[in-house]
Amino acid sequence: MLGRLSKVISALTLITLDLVYSHSAGAADLSRVPAAVFEPTFVTTEGDLRAGKVFAATLPACKDALLVSALHLFGPSGGMKKQSSGSQIAALVTNISLDDIAGKVSIEKFRARSLTPDKASCCTDKADTGAGDIAAFAAPEELRGLALRVATRPVKKGDKVFVISSIASPAVTRLSHAAIAEGMESGYWLYTYLEPGFVVRATSGAPVVNEAGEVVAINLGGATSKTGKMMGYGNPAVNWSAALASMCQRSAGD
Repeated sequence: MLGRLSKVISALTLITLDLVYSHSAGAADLSRVPAAVFEPTFVTTEGDLRAGKVFAATLPACKDALLVSALHLFGPSGGMKKQSSGSQIAALVTNISLDDIAGKVSIEKFRARSLTPDKASCCTDKADTGAGDIAAFAAPEELRGLALRVATRPVKKGDKVFVISSIASPAVTRLSHAAIAEGMESGYWLYTYLEPGFVVRATSGAPVVNEAGEVVAINLGGATSKTGKMMGYGNPAVNWSAALASMCQRSAGD
């Protein structure tokens, strides 16, 4: 059951396996953006979880830089037995370590401080609780200079966007993957990848950025259309930026 997205991707073959893989790093079209994207290891009360991507971002309302990812990674899609809710992430994740997707920087284990909105929900949930599929944490201070700005202007149909991620294909070393925004369905943006052979495995949680390198969405997965084109879908910043700002303000008051 794919819940709210079932009508959007009913004609597609969903690909959501997000287990981490080995990859070759390479140059990116948006040269400064990949430095803010990482392969995480989440130390949880149920064991280590290595799945998907996280990226460093900033919001005006947040004093600290943020680490942003996808909530559904903390469930069967990421290799866990059951799905955790937004309100459960703080108790579940105790520490985090990071390896950047360019293979240049590793950040040793640090204590996790969840900023995941309570009203976050997985893209496969039937009901929309407001913020959509997002998980977030306070980022180490050293990531502030690398953090991506969250866009204040939403994406429009026909805009060119880029998913910033390493992918599970040794033949593809670039880290910036162009796509065209197709439109919003059930609260999520759909986009068609321009490069043939794009592999969506382990890209959940990666940032989707505009041509200025600003975050416009969180990549959540992808599917192959009946015509053979690879499509992606993401949680737009308009869904979660206000909820995340509220979490920052709540955390500052604790």
